[in-house]
Amino acid sequence: MLHWFVLSVVVQTVLCDVVPVFSVVSAPTAERDVIIEPPFGIPPKPPGPSQQSGSLTAGDTDDNLNFITYMLYAERIWNEDAQVESNNQYPLPMPDTVAGRISVSVTDEVSNAFPCASVRIASVESSAEVQLFTGSDGKLAVFPNLDDIGEGPWSLTATTPDGQITSDTINDITSDSPVEIIIPAVPVLPNAMDLAIVLDTTGSMCDEIEFLKSELRNVIRSFIDAIDRTIDLKIGIVFYKDTTDEYTTLVEDFTDTDSALDALASQTCNGGGDYPEAVHDAWQQATNLTWREDNVARVAFLIGDAPPHREDIDEAFAAALSLRKKGVRLYGLAASDTNDVLEYLLRMVALISHGRHMWLTNDSGIGNSKTDAKVACFQVTDLEKLLSRVLLGEMDGVRIEPDPDDVVREVGSQNGGICLIDLNDPESALKPSENGFAAGGGDIAGGDAGAEYAVGFPGPVIDEEIGKPASPTPAPTPLPPLALCFPGDSVVDVLGIGHVPLRDLKLGDLVNVGGDKYSEVYSFGHHDPHAKAEYIHLFHSNNSNTRLKISKDHMVFVQEKHSQAALRAMPASLVTVGDRIRMGSTGQLVTVTKIIVSSGIGAFAPFTLTGSIVVDHVMVSNYVSLQQNSGTFLIGGTKTPISMQFLAHAFQAHHRILCHFAWDYCKDEAYNENGVSTW
Repeated sequence: MLHWFVLSVVVQTVLCDVVPVFSVVSAPTAERDVIIEPPFGIPPKPPGPSQQSGSLTAGDTDDNLNFITYMLYAERIWNEDAQVESNNQYPLPMPDTVAGRISVSVTDEVSNAFPCASVRIASVESSAEVQLFTGSDGKLAVFPNLDDIGEGPWSLTATTPDGQITSDTINDITSDSPVEIIIPAVPVLPNAMDLAIVLDTTGSMCDEIEFLKSELRNVIRSFIDAIDRTIDLKIGIVFYKDTTDEYTTLVEDFTDTDSALDALASQTCNGGGDYPEAVHDAWQQATNLTWREDNVARVAFLIGDAPPHREDIDEAFAAALSLRKKGVRLYGLAASDTNDVLEYLLRMVALISHGRHMWLTNDSGIGNSKTDAKVACFQVTDLEKLLSRVLLGEMDGVRIEPDPDDVVREVGSQNGGICLIDLNDPESALKPSENGFAAGGGDIAGGDAGAEYAVGFPGPVIDEEIGKPASPTPAPTPLPPLALCFPGDSVVDVLGIGHVPLRDLKLGDLVNVGGDKYSEVYSFGHHDPHAKAEYIHLFHSNNSNTRLKISKDHMVFVQEKHSQAALRAMPASLVTVGDRIRMGSTGQLVTVTKIIVSSGIGAFAPFTLTGSIVVDHVMVSNYVSLQQNSGTFLIGGTKTPISMQFLAHAFQAHHRILCHFAWDYCKDEAYNENGVSTW
């Protein structure tokens, strides 16, 4: 049912997160006059004039905004690589390494991003933990397998860059979860940046290195001129070749701009010989630079055209993990003649550090042949302008879009970095195109309504032309619902009132969403007091006379019998006797003892800011599963690491943010003849 029905099949997002997901609140917010979510459903802008030779051009992709298609890409490339028997001795990092992502957003009490906060996520059941740092946008991603923090659930705590103020601890975090955590302090944008340039100087880079040196110089100068405050910029450089060359690495530690640019200008290209280079040594040297702590933006550009030697892949990846733990955002830049191994590594290290993958393109007419990355959509602009946008965005905690006149070429359709994929053919993101991969969806402005849209977490997006947050446009009208959620006599706990039947729940009420947490009801996906439907009744061991009444496709949080895994959201139709469900106020796990089906009057689907709600004393999801009998997203019958709970909550981000900041748009919500919201 719900608004997300039409759109969530579209395989884009986050697994957020980045992720503008709001935490619970103690009262409806009074500040509702700022909208930070970009519009959905806007047709792609036409490309600008043809690029003239003389400056490098580049494309980029943010795989955190397109996580599902990234996972499909990673599975395909990893499997193809593993089919070469000689590769299996030194395999690429597995896609499962980044499965189950937890997207974390750290904010202040009015949802402003908290830059450079330290975040500790720890297993509730063991001593395993990891500490990571947000960027200037207040975001980071935790990967349970990569970070070796066990199966969960986990607790999460955030601290200001100076270590003085710490948030409350959020417990019971599960994988595939977007989480917002609030620090009760005032965030301050960083006034300092450490920028590391890691540059391949072997002979194969000769076709482009002089252009790169010139454009990096211009990027740094234009960045300093464009920033709206005085900043302390330090630049470190790691030049690298291969182990048999005149040097393997040559390091210039963080220094002032002029000294760094002089060092950059002094280098020439030579050496190399075989295809792979000493990438692992270079990345390790980057970890040894004297990175500053506290409120400092930390960025590394990893520039090259060749991967590490196969036997050094693990060491290179370990170095990237070390940089990530220092709070460094990694931006790969692939030059001419790159292969799948280099793209795979650069994209994965960008993903885990919340950076982006970039690559040089043939549009400039400079250098050897270049291959576009295997992504569903991208825009090509001058490299200088792309890197300038990246640095400005990292200082100000926003994604900066290119001026439409600067777009040299556009492949596929995208909005704010989120690829728009054909709803009726989600695997189109994997089909070959001129760039060796997907060309994306079609023209979103025409054709079937609801055929092509995206789901994602772009966060604040700045229009470079006007320099202020873009204004949203309404989402497309959803299709009719598939399920009805809860009957009118199911009860919820309203703050200050107590237990009330759902038929009496109102927009803006603060309802219990688990434990002692309350969140406002910002919408009803379905609101029909007169509907008659069948509901599943789940009886449980807490009280033999009480039961949860829920429609068959609506999701409930379950720990399956004989399993110690964290709770996961699954359709009520999949719950069996013996499964364990969570009581809302106490958090106690109770056993399902009996299941019956009975008719009920009324159909209500309240949406909260957390994506969960306690109904009939049991903690349940706000959402239904789009694909019947599955709690995870299936493609061609194959399970992906993406949960339906995550997809639904991802799609609702724009609606949630609109209502959170602009309540007047939502407070008078209306419903059609089927009881579906027409917001």
